[in-house]
Amino acid sequence: MKADSTKLNAVFGDVVSDLDHVSNWRKPKTPPSELVRWDRNPVVGERKGMRFEFFTIGALAEALGRKTVTIRSWEDKKIFPKAEYREKPPPKAKLPDKVSKGRRLYTRQQIEAAVAAAKASGVYDPSNAATANWAEFTRLVWAAWTALRNQPI
Repeated sequence: MKADSTKLNAVFGDVVSDLDHVSNWRKPKTPPSELVRWDRNPVVGERKGMRFEFFTIGALAEALGRKTVTIRSWEDKKIFPKAEYREKPPPKAKLPDKVSKGRRLYTRQQIEAAVAAAKASGVYDPSNAATANWAEFTRLVWAAWTALRNQPI
């Protein structure tokens, strides 16, 4: 038996350690640390003589302890409203047949409201994703962002 595993390892490498590495993605993740500074790189803009501070989808994802692709998926599934603010798109599209809309931008208040909604509904901790109240999370985010839309930045 040992000779067989030696032959397999010679052909395929150390299969056991590779399998251990693959199974790491299934381990429950921990919520983001409160020390993570998602707001360290704001996008500062000016409009009507006033300065505004916006954050990218990466900052929103980091604040929630998720990946940007997850946030885009939540937007497609209507868990999040579409981003109300966007950067000016580049002059030329990098891909043919694709219209560039510019990067999604969020206000500090929107991100803080999303984090508060995630904590209140159990979505903030990724290891609780199966038992989290996703309907409540969606309701809270939409309500908060709708209220923020009616306020000045």
